[in-house]
Amino acid sequence: MADLVLCARYLVSGGVLVVDDFAHPNYPGVAQGVSRFLGERPGWSVLADVNRQGALGRKLYLARDSHRP
Repeated sequence: MADLVLCARYLVSGGVLVVDDFAHPNYPGVAQGVSRFLGERPGWSVLADVNRQGALGRKLYLARDSHRP
C-alpha cells in the first residue's frame, strides 16, 4: 500500500503503475495493498490483469482515470 501511494504521487500524467505477484499465495499482502489502494482512491482502476502461463502470481496494471487529477 505504501509503495503504491508513493509511486502514485510521482507518476506522470498518463503513467501506469505495474504490480507484480498479485494473488500470489506467498505474498498475500500484495493483493491486500492493491485492494486497499483502489478502495481508498477513487479514480484509479485496473487497466489490465495479466497472468503468464504457469505463474502463480499475476501482474496488474493500474491507471488513473483520465478525467481525474
